[in-house]
Amino acid sequence: MIFLITLFVISCGKKEQNDLIGNWKLIESYWNDGGGNSGWTPRTDDITFTFKQNGTFSSTSNFLSSGNMNCNGTYSFSDDDIISTSYICDTTHFERSYRFQFENGNLLLYPFPNYCDEGCADKYVRR
Repeated sequence: MIFLITLFVISCGKKEQNDLIGNWKLIESYWNDGGGNSGWTPRTDDITFTFKQNGTFSSTSNFLSSGNMNCNGTYSFSDDDIISTSYICDTTHFERSYRFQFENGNLLLYPFPNYCDEGCADKYVRR
């Protein structure tokens, strides 16, 4: 019985990790100004991410910028819900980690550890 429960937990984590594979477009960002104003704000910039099965990804942003950039790098899972990235945007190297989850088919990315005093996140839709 314990074996079956362990197998179920492991396979659930792998399924979520496999769900990350594909093309994603930023649709909303969550912010909080520290003064009681918070919420999801629609995004109109064309920020996309493509996560590939082989552990590489490409994007048009560095996770923090709304400017058009050419970014390429690698990703790995340091935990069932933590993705670690190493990538270059134009000529600048970045290494960052994010907690990820899926909600209603959308991908949510939260900085990990969270560097936003009041919380922040980005929401992506599969393209």
